[in-house]
Amino acid sequence: MKNKLSFLGLGTWCFGDEENPSASDPMKNYWGGQKHSDSVRTIHAALRAGINHFDTAQVYGNGRSEQVVGQELRKIREQVII
Repeated sequence: MKNKLSFLGLGTWCFGDEENPSASDPMKNYWGGQKHSDSVRTIHAALRAGINHFDTAQVYGNGRSEQVVGQELRKIREQVII
């Protein structure tokens, strides 16, 4: 059975940023950086809130966002929509 898409989703663009991004790279500096631990906590808070849709892309932090999302959701992959 397919999962029903949650009304809200979580965008993960900032998950790929470094805590102190380079000012020379506007894509990395857009959000001002985010700690890895904050990204992980955000994913788990979204899950507790009933969110099952996670938006990520290879360009978010040059693939780092995909890594963070994948690592945190791998055990429940069949229950979420990425």
